[in-house]
Formats: sequence, structure tokens, C-alpha cells
Amino acid sequence: MKVFPRQLAKRDARGSMLFLCIAVLMVMLTVVGIAFSFYLVFFSHKHLQNWSEDLALECARQLNENDHGGKINNLVGHSRELVFTSRELYYKTNSDDFRALQGLAAQVLEQARSGARLVFDERNRYVDVSMKNLRQKIKVAEAQSKRGLLLTNFSASGAQVVDFKVGNLDQVASNVETSSGVTNLLFHDRRRNYIKTGKQVDLYKANVNLKLPGEDSDLNFELASIPAPVKGTAAPLRLTRGQGFKHSLLLRSAGADVSGKCTVIPSAVQVVMTMNMKQNVVGKFESQMRAVNTACANGAWMEP
Repeated sequence: MKVFPRQLAKRDARGSMLFLCIAVLMVMLTVVGIAFSFYLVFFSHKHLQNWSEDLALECARQLNENDHGGKINNLVGHSRELVFTSRELYYKTNSDDFRALQGLAAQVLEQARSGARLVFDERNRYVDVSMKNLRQKIKVAEAQSKRGLLLTNFSASGAQVVDFKVGNLDQVASNVETSSGVTNLLFHDRRRNYIKTGKQVDLYKANVNLKLPGEDSDLNFELASIPAPVKGTAAPLRLTRGQGFKHSLLLRSAGADVSGKCTVIPSAVQVVMTMNMKQNVVGKFESQMRAVNTACANGAWMEP
């Protein structure tokens, strides 16, 4: 059968068009596959970020729930002031005019000192219970995200809390205001640089052992870094960028629980979570996603 040149040209044109269509289709499928792969990565990272944020906020809320931390701060501040004024009262009974009251003054002083030690012990117990609750929340959060994400050619393992720190944000003072009524104590505290001067009120610095002078220097008075209320409004529970975060205790490091104790009530947490991802949409690809979130507890309420 004789084939004319025009027929051969038509066949070549059809073959070239078919090849071109197949090539374009393959390119489009590759582009769609790559786009879908990026979407799955983004989708998985968003899930991980949400889990990390939820855990950070929930744990930060626990630190000053119902203003327990703020109330303990005020209790420590009042206890310290009571010890100082009781000591001054006892010293005044050394004069002949008040010597008859020396026994009563000594009793009041001892009760004030005993009360300060009791507040110190109860504060430590509160911190220990809080840290125990945080450890439990970490395990619950991991269990809830254990299922991960699973599609035909894509999988993301359950999220894991690899690092968990508690601490505070730098430059945040306590919520305890100075008392202008006890002038000698105020003079001592200013001389020792215990006070952070503010525009409206002066506040005691946090995470500093506010030692009393003389015979009462054996007692410990440490205040947590909990924001004071501003115009009667408490600072809200919030996520932060993590700038100025100073950790005081590691609860988990490199995926393993770490033992330890806190001496001051923490007011912020930092959570690091990871998730392993595998996909075979466009070639085999494995990676580990990471999310870091820092949350600060709510501030103190107005003292009644």
C-alpha cells in the first residue's frame, strides 16, 4: 500500500501531539503532587502547633489558677512585714518603760516567725503539687495526640513533648506592693535594691530572697514573678514569643522526664513538641516537624 507524504505528515503530527499531551499531563500531575505534599506538611505542622499551644496555655493556667500564686505572694509579703514589725516591737521592750511587756512581745515575735516558716513550707508544697499536675498534663496531651495523622501515602506520628520548662519572664516584678507605713522596712528594702519603682505603685522584685536584717535573716521570703493588676484588671493568660523567658526547672528534656524542685512558683512555661512525618506522594520523604510555644500565666487579682 502506497502511503503519501501528506498522510505521513498527519501521522507524525498526531504522534507529536499525543506525546505533548502526555508530557503536559505528567508535569501537571507532578505539580499537583508537589502542591499536595506541601499542603500535607503544612496541615500536619498546623496540627502540631495547635497541640503545642493548647498544652502551653493549659499548663500556664494551672500555675496561677484562681490567683493561688498571687495570693501566696501577698501572704509571703504580709508575713515578712509582720516579722519585721514584731522584731521592732520586741526591741522597744528593752527600755524600762515597756520591759513588763517583753514576754508578750517575745511571744508575738515567735508566732510571727513560726507563721513565716509555715507560709514557706506551704508555698513549697503548693509548688510541688503544681509540678506534679503539670507532669500529668504532659502525659495526657501526648496520649490525646498519639493517633497522629494517616493518609494513603502520608503519615505523621503522634506528637511528643521533647522539652518542657517552667520559669518566668524576665523583668516582670511580683504583685506585692511596698508598704509606706513601715518606714524602717521600706528604707532597708530600698537600700538592698529589693524594690522595682513603678509609675503608679512600687512593687517588690520577684525571684529574689528578700532577707530581713539582723536576727531574722535566717528566714526566706521569695516572691513569684506574677504581674500586678493594672487599674484593677488582671493580666490575661497569653502566649508570648518567648523573649526573656528564664527557666527555673526542667520537667522534660530530650523526651525524658527530669526530676527536680522549684523554690519559687513559676509563672510561665515553654513547650517543645515534635512529630515525625513520612510521605510518598512525590518520592519518599521523611522529616521531623517542631513547634515551640511559650505561655504566661494570668496576673494577680486585686487584693481585697
